[in-house]
Amino acid sequence: MKFMRLIWVSAIAASVAIPMADSSSVLASDPVFVEIDVYNSHAFVDRVAGCGIDSTNMAWCWGSNFWGQLGDGTTDDSAHPVPVGANDGFVNTNVSAISVSQMGGCAIEEGVLYCWGLNSAGSVGDGTSTQRLLPVKVADSGSFVNSGVKAVDTGSNNTCAIDAQDSVYCWGTNASGRLGLGIDPVTTAAISFAQPVADNNPFVNDSITKVEVGYGHTCVLRDAGAGDRRVFCWGSKSDGRIDGTSYSGNQLAPVAAPTGSGFLNTNVTDFSTGEGFTCAVEGGAVYCWGGATGGTTLTSPGPTTPIKISAASGFTNTAVAEISSGMYFSCAVEAGSVYCWGNNYYGQLGDGTTTASSTAVKVGSSTDLPNTSVADLDVSPSGACALEGGAASCWGLIPGSAATDAPALTPQPVTFLSVPVASDIDVGDVDTSGGTLVITGSGFTGTTSVTFGSTTATFTVDNDGQITITVPALDAGDVVLTIVTPGGTITETITISAPTTTTSSTTTTVAPSTTAAPTTAAPTTTVAEGASALVNSSNQEVLTATAGTGVLLVDGEPVEVRIVQAGEDLRRSVPGARTAEQVTALRAVAADMLAEIRTIIGDSAEMPVTVVDVATGAVVYGLVTDPVTNEQLAVPIEDIAFITGGGIALMVGGADGEGDPANIAFDGVLEFGEGGFVSLLAYGLIPGAEGEIVVMSDPLLLDTFEVGADGGVSAQAEVPGTLEPGAHTVVVTIGDQAASLGFRVLPAGTLPSTGGDNSTVPVLLLLLAAGSLVALAASRRRQTV
Repeated sequence: MKFMRLIWVSAIAASVAIPMADSSSVLASDPVFVEIDVYNSHAFVDRVAGCGIDSTNMAWCWGSNFWGQLGDGTTDDSAHPVPVGANDGFVNTNVSAISVSQMGGCAIEEGVLYCWGLNSAGSVGDGTSTQRLLPVKVADSGSFVNSGVKAVDTGSNNTCAIDAQDSVYCWGTNASGRLGLGIDPVTTAAISFAQPVADNNPFVNDSITKVEVGYGHTCVLRDAGAGDRRVFCWGSKSDGRIDGTSYSGNQLAPVAAPTGSGFLNTNVTDFSTGEGFTCAVEGGAVYCWGGATGGTTLTSPGPTTPIKISAASGFTNTAVAEISSGMYFSCAVEAGSVYCWGNNYYGQLGDGTTTASSTAVKVGSSTDLPNTSVADLDVSPSGACALEGGAASCWGLIPGSAATDAPALTPQPVTFLSVPVASDIDVGDVDTSGGTLVITGSGFTGTTSVTFGSTTATFTVDNDGQITITVPALDAGDVVLTIVTPGGTITETITISAPTTTTSSTTTTVAPSTTAAPTTAAPTTTVAEGASALVNSSNQEVLTATAGTGVLLVDGEPVEVRIVQAGEDLRRSVPGARTAEQVTALRAVAADMLAEIRTIIGDSAEMPVTVVDVATGAVVYGLVTDPVTNEQLAVPIEDIAFITGGGIALMVGGADGEGDPANIAFDGVLEFGEGGFVSLLAYGLIPGAEGEIVVMSDPLLLDTFEVGADGGVSAQAEVPGTLEPGAHTVVVTIGDQAASLGFRVLPAGTLPSTGGDNSTVPVLLLLLAAGSLVALAASRRRQTV
């Protein structure tokens, strides 16, 4: 999800440099991961999925979704993280743990465990074998109470979790006795309810701090205190993975891991289950036992006792913090860096080669994975992922969108989908007979559909930044254009007009129009009656919604000004999908605005505006008044141009003829419907100074006013119906100061309700002053209140 960013834009008055007002920013960014997980079983190595939890405690998954392991309600693969879907009490706002396998996944939220996926053997734990594409709550069963759950791990169609009393429970397939219940799989092949792992002297099912489900066997770490932290395992004995001595049969209840070569199994800090082997960390060193011996050899069976992994390539094997094992290879984190050893057929060692190594090699560094301060590591059968600086990177057979994805020999970043943005629309020859729309922006890659109302249109994605749409024949009038992409949806209201018609004596041209294709009025020599020296014909070309620089005359003196357009990289989510951080940021903008006004009018003066917090941010009262009902309108903070600096505070907003706040369009200009009005509120001005509101199209004088004795003024002017639809510029002059704002007039009744659009960018603004700097804090378009 993309976060809103606050931008401060300034203009130059003459050549005098004036300090800009203080500001704070919320940077647009991808979610920041704090935990990651990829499945570590053996079967279907090319159907890899990964999951992560971000800093807002939201769960995301990506990769293969063949059995619904992404938990998003579909079976569609995704090369980019998608949010786990809300369902059955799971809301995905406070997730504390997550695990994914090749057939499903589980997450813990508020201490409650939810699972999803294939469920053919009951691995979801809801008492059924029904496939679940969205999370469902794991059922209470016997002594298992689904509350206060501390940890979960999913395996090959089975699941284990640690409950509030630090006991481990398992459910799903019991092949090879992998549930640890002391029950022979011949008599009980699968169980769809959580069952406690059996006590088996010296193992007691309490004080469990970690559980990991491998392919065929499971292990736990039991911390009995007083330095007694031991690994216990159960399941398939093949390759010596359980106790290092038995190579056949099944271990139906937990037994202690073997000892030897310095490994005492008394003070273990971490462990991992690999394909046919097990590894553990004790005293900062990694020890492995079983087939392939943690990746030091490709032969099975392995040695009967644990071996200590050799030091090599900067890996000292004295300060290992984390171990994770896959199919014939392992990786470990030491001193913040990841080292791997073993099979490298798919590049799972991450060193840029496919050459196997029986000793550790350091994983290559990248922009997203410097490999100096890795916070989390998890290994799949033939690949691995690591977390550093909040970003996840993967190598080998990595979670991707298809089984045919090529292996990555070096770490590759896990990237989030770009929210689509339409920054410009070229309507070309569009009318009721059809035509072509060329839209530029970003995020069009993978577009799945384009519709005009209920009518489907054909399209071509030229590149990520441009899409060309063939418009079908449509009736004249307004129609909603909807572009659906993997990263989101763009909606724009388009006005379709009649084509050119010709008679024997007269040719009448009705130009196609659209809310996204404004026109620019040509310069004229007419000066509005009553207009001050600030606004005259020499300024016309400069002040017509065109980015760039120019010169205005202020009391006969030239003043250099800039028209600045905010960058297209700004984003915010739709009101209903805003995060708590985004809502807080919007409220902070409003609070900063009020604080700035207060510094100008003083602590004892009556505040001219008030702010009310709403579920999606903040709204402002006291700026815009409905001219019919005389009621104050609630204007979202992001629909207000707030200009401050040099002891002046100027707020500019507006509404359409229906009393809805004016919209900030995708290209950054305010949109008014015919019959709409523009409002302003200013403080810190010279008492008695005269002012005016002028539209720079004729120019056309809308209103005049006089600054009050307190240095404040409130004015509101109607946008006349005679003003042609298209792009215009409104100029507010107060004494020898002025500010200018681009706006667009739409045909009557076409002002769109844009709260549901997530594709627009902030405001286009011209600010100028004689002797003072003005700055604008601007954000995106209107929200629904």
